[in-house]
Amino acid sequence: MRMIMKAKRDGRKKGRLVLQGFMEPSWWRTGPTDSPVVASSSIKTLVFMNGHQMDVLSSVDIEVAFLQADEFGPDEPTRYASYKPHPDSEEQFYRMLGPIYGSRDAGMRFYKTMKPWLLSQGFAMAENDPGLFYNASTGMRIGMHVDDLLVRGPMDATEEFYAALRDRFEIQTPTYLTPENPLEFLGIRITMTSEGEYYLDCEVAATDLLDKVGLGMVRVLKCPMPTTVEIASDPALLEADAATAYRSMVGGLNYLVCAVRFDLAHTASRLGQFSANPTVGAQTAMKRVLAYVAGTKSFKIGGPRKSGPDSYDIYSDSDHAGDKVLGTRSQSGMIITMNGVPVHWRSAKQPKTSVSVAAAEIHALSDAVQHARLLMWRCD
Repeated sequence: MRMIMKAKRDGRKKGRLVLQGFMEPSWWRTGPTDSPVVASSSIKTLVFMNGHQMDVLSSVDIEVAFLQADEFGPDEPTRYASYKPHPDSEEQFYRMLGPIYGSRDAGMRFYKTMKPWLLSQGFAMAENDPGLFYNASTGMRIGMHVDDLLVRGPMDATEEFYAALRDRFEIQTPTYLTPENPLEFLGIRITMTSEGEYYLDCEVAATDLLDKVGLGMVRVLKCPMPTTVEIASDPALLEADAATAYRSMVGGLNYLVCAVRFDLAHTASRLGQFSANPTVGAQTAMKRVLAYVAGTKSFKIGGPRKSGPDSYDIYSDSDHAGDKVLGTRSQSGMIITMNGVPVHWRSAKQPKTSVSVAAAEIHALSDAVQHARLLMWRCD
């Protein structure tokens, strides 16, 4: 084990004793280790779906969640972990009663603790999103991302839920969304206006990415990647450190795309295609994209919540061998709006070369239909 020190955004300083999971013996793993989490599109659907005007949005963080997971079963092997407070001290050994932070299967074990409790409270798990739960009697919906919960439902039912949750788990004080009080969920900021409009943005995450790369003053750009000229300008490979930094920036962009920034989906897909072997040209194109992000940090999606059924619009498009300098495969793009607000999008290189414009468009349309059907199943 080792101690991790971290300064939180709100000024708190936290120390956490964690297990170094890469040192775990293979026989510790008794099943899957990856915990299901609520889909990004489900988060947006929870916020923007129509429904009762009195529904409230709130979020809560479960304290030291992994330590509150069910203990190891009597038929499981005994596990021990060691810790040295400082290099010259004697090594201390502890018998583990259950998972702790850093354990490879800690997330899954907490999910297997939380899911049965939610089912006992009258919730049902969404068949196509195991991180989403619905209570038919109260109308409450919960999106679960490990120990973070996004909750939507009537105020009285929400308060009763938190009271029951507090009886079973140690939790932080729930945060309710109001015009004066935004929510933070997985790095996404959720805000609302006094007129009943709801918005999502990831300005804080964008700022963190720009601070990480040390981007200074830049001119405002209207498009992140208008052509392939820059990305194909220099095929020379980057040095190892520069290549690592490039991959880190691609990861940061992909998070922004997953969260809110559909305007970066096409660009992030293009830059991601160079992750294995980043080039000088790709690095030049990345710098332009970061300059664009710097000028659009406040980008947000949103709209009013209404009563009545939800409406959906699905769009697809494709270029036909649009990156002829780099290859002949076309790029597909799709976006789905719910009540006029984008909730799901994707941009990806097609798996093979399309010999005609029609073939490229049909492939993009097929991809869009598949994603739309999955979204509809989750909404159901």
